[in-house]
Amino acid sequence: MSFDFWQEADFPGVVWVRATAPITWEAYQQQVDWLVQYCRQSAQPVTVVFVPQTHLPPGNALAHMREAYRRLNREPRLQRLILVETEHSDAGRYPRVATVAAARAYLRAVAPPAPEDA
Repeated sequence: MSFDFWQEADFPGVVWVRATAPITWEAYQQQVDWLVQYCRQSAQPVTVVFVPQTHLPPGNALAHMREAYRRLNREPRLQRLILVETEHSDAGRYPRVATVAAARAYLRAVAPPAPEDA
């Protein structure tokens, strides 16, 4: 399991995250923890570029990604989250699941659900 984080001197505030095989949902959540802490400690706006170079682990991807986006949406310094589709991104599954999760998290942040939907 591996997540690599790096920055380039010419682009302060841009964090690159690469996921390489194999990953687990526990490792994914640890990556989110790191990103949340990074955003909180950053003195400038943050852009995260996520480059998956492995397949999603087994399990409910939508639930895990939705929780990650909810947490990241609370960070005011996070300006952008860019997902780069690669040949390893489950033939589009990463972008599709990530887009749905991000949209749902955003909509819940902007328009919280009615009490019966919570």
